[in-house]
Amino acid sequence: MKNTKRDKRTELEKEIDDVIRIIRHEVPGSDQYREAVEMLERLTDLKEKPREKASWNTIWTVCGSLAGIALVIGHEQLGNVISTKAIGFVLRGRV
Repeated sequence: MKNTKRDKRTELEKEIDDVIRIIRHEVPGSDQYREAVEMLERLTDLKEKPREKASWNTIWTVCGSLAGIALVIGHEQLGNVISTKAIGFVLRGRV
C-alpha cells in the first residue's frame, strides 16, 4: 500500500499554482505572459479578501421569517383566509 500525502490546498491555491507554472514557461513580455500575470493578480486578490460570515442575528432573523412563512402557509392550507396582518408579518428583503 502506497503512502500518499493528501493535498490540503484549496481550489484557489491550486489555481494560483497552475498560473505560476504557466508564467514560468512563458516568455516575459508575451501576450500569454501578461494574461497570466493579470490572472495571478486577480487570484491573489481573491485569496487576500476574507469572506464575510453572516452574523447570528441575521441567521435568527431568517429562521424567524421562514417559520412565519410556514405558519401562514399552514394556516392557508387549513382553508382559512390569510389576513393582511399575516402578510405584513413576513419580512421584505432590501432592494
